This record gives sequence, structure tokens and C-alpha cells, in this order.
Amino acid sequence: MKTPTKFKTLWLPLTVFAALVIVFYKAVDRLPDVFNAVCTFLGYFSPIVVALIIAFILYIPQNKIESLFKKLKSDNFFNKHSRGLSVLITYLVLIIILGALLYFIVPAIVSSVATLIKNIPTYYNESIKYIKHLGGADGKIWGVDVSHPERWISLDKILSYFDISSFGKYIEGVTKFGNGFLNFLLSVVMSVYMLCSHEHLIVTFGKVLNLVFKKRTLYAVYSYIARGCEIFYDYLYGAFLDAIIVSIELSIAFSIIKIPYAILIGIFIGLCNLIPYFGAIISCIVALLVIYITTGNFATVVIAFAIILVLQQIDANLVQPRVIGKSVGVKPFYVVIAITLGGAMFGFVGILVSVPVTAFIRMLILDIMEAKKERALKKAAEEQQNKNEEVLPKEENAANENQKNEE
Repeated sequence: MKTPTKFKTLWLPLTVFAALVIVFYKAVDRLPDVFNAVCTFLGYFSPIVVALIIAFILYIPQNKIESLFKKLKSDNFFNKHSRGLSVLITYLVLIIILGALLYFIVPAIVSSVATLIKNIPTYYNESIKYIKHLGGADGKIWGVDVSHPERWISLDKILSYFDISSFGKYIEGVTKFGNGFLNFLLSVVMSVYMLCSHEHLIVTFGKVLNLVFKKRTLYAVYSYIARGCEIFYDYLYGAFLDAIIVSIELSIAFSIIKIPYAILIGIFIGLCNLIPYFGAIISCIVALLVIYITTGNFATVVIAFAIILVLQQIDANLVQPRVIGKSVGVKPFYVVIAITLGGAMFGFVGILVSVPVTAFIRMLILDIMEAKKERALKKAAEEQQNKNEEVLPKEENAANENQKNEE
């Protein structure tokens, strides 16, 4: 009995498909092991990934400094060496900023945190007394029994989050820290080379992609990469600059009215501003609660609330539109979904990049819809043209026949 010709041509694709199904089933069956293996493999390339992130972040300031040097005379020393000088200045400014943070900001934050931890028992006892006082004679607030609030959360449980004795475990990680620091230095060095020769890297990357994709597809990929980078730069740079502005303003304002832990609270609210919509609300509630617990003065809380409200309104209406620039064009509903999914899957980093990622996806969808619409219009135009071409000969024939009849 002869094997059917159709089966001969399909046996290889069917075999490959069956093998892929088996591999997929086994991968899903042992998904944690597969995920750990992938993470381990990617860990080998972590210095390169970190270098790419550093170069990506520093490209904008480096490029702007280089463009300033290029505007000088062509025979000028700064013009001839614009690339190297711009990279050098960018990294020097970065080192100065990090040094200033380590010298001025970090000690103040560490001191505030240490004082806060030290005073936690006092704040805890005062809070327990205040809650019991609100309960009144029957020990209830709106029907909820608050006569024993210490049952909800104990002081030992709160202090367990700040257990200084557990810091001894981190001593065991000194070797890992050393390796991580060396990898970071390696990433910094690689990022310098990436910034100095990014055109060469882009051309090389394009040649590799050209082996797989057609030129038309390659141009489309380059276009989307450029537009995606523009979205990320506009949003992330603007969001971080806005967070820094808010942190400085609130830290100064709280320091003027003598609020404890003013710098710590100001930085906390500024960082929460990186979370769209939710950040300002959450940070305001937490900050006012901390201010009331640490001061015990309701008037101070009202003043702090007024300061936060005024500065947040100024930020939302004046600072953000100028700093972040053009809107990413994503509706609030989709922003909320993006923040929820991003935070659930990738934590704070997911929350931070969820909005630009959603804006990039929106851009892709709009382009696909526009391309589909253009194809539909083009097809309709071609069909109309074909109909006209079919009708025209018929009309000419009819006219000729009429002319013959008249003759």
C-alpha cells in the first residue's frame, strides 16, 4: 500500500508541531524551574543590561551637551572633541549629583529614620490611648469595638519590621555586594563606550536585523524604537524632575513650620507623585497621619494639609504640564488598569513604567487601525476605479450605437 502524497508533504510539519506541543506542556508543567533557568541565564548578561539602562538614561543630557559643542567653530577644540567632552561632562555631573545626595540628603534621611524607629514605642502608646479615648464609655467607634486596639497590631510586630538585629544577616552578603559593585563598575565602563560609539552600535544592530527582516520592516522597527524612546524619555525624565521639585518644595515648607522628619516626609510625597492619580492621595493620607502621631497637634496637621493641597495644585496645573510636556494621551481608566497590572507583576518599577508602556501600546494600536483604514480606503478606491473602467466602455459602445442608428 502506497503512502498518500499529501501525508508525505505534511509529516515534517506535523512532527515539529507535536514536538512543540510536548515541549510547551513540559515547560508549563515545570514553569518555576524554567523561569529560574531563564533568570539565571539572563543574569549572566546583567552587566550589559545595566549598561544599556545607564546609557539610555544619560543619552539625552549627553546629546544636548554635544550639540552645544557642535555649534561652536568647526576648528574649535570643543567642536572637534564634542563627543568625548560631552560624555565626560555628563558623567562628572552625575558623580557630583550622587556625591551631593550622599553627603547632604542621605545623612538627614538616615537620622530621621533612626529617630523615628527610636520613638516608635512612644508613638504607639500615644496612638493606643487616643483610639481608646475616641471609643468613649462603651469603647466603640461607629459600632466597632476599639477598647483593645493593641489586639489589631502589637508593638512587637511593628518593631519586627525594623529589627536592627536582623541586619547582621546582611554581613554574610559582603562578598555578593563586592561582586555586585564590580559588575556595576563594569556596566558604567561599558555605558561610556556605548555613549561614545552609539552610531556604530546602531549600524551593527541594523546589519544583524537586516539578516532577518526586510528593509521596509527594518525601517518600521527603527521608527517605532525612536518613537518609543521619545515617549519614555518625555514621561520618565519629566516624572522624576517633577518628583524632585515636589520633594524640595515640601521639605522646605515642612522645615519652616518645624514638622518632625520634614525631609523624610517631603521625599516620600515626592516619590509617591511618580504614581499617577493614586500617589498624591496615598502620600497625603500617610503624611498627615505621621505628622499627627509625631506632633499630636491638630492645628499643625491642618496647616500641613493646606501646604500639601496648595503645592499639589500648583504642581498639577503649572509644573507638570511644563515639565512632563505633552500628555501621553492615555485615558485615566486605562492608566489605572496599567498601574494595577504593572505593580502586581513588577512592583514599583512596573508602576513607574506602566504609563509609558501603555502609551506605546496605544500608539501601536492606533497605527494598526490607521493602516487598516488606509488599506480599506485604497481597496474601495481601486474597486470604484475598476467599476468606472467597466462602465466607460459600455457608455462608449452605447453612444456609438446611438450614432449609427441616427445615421
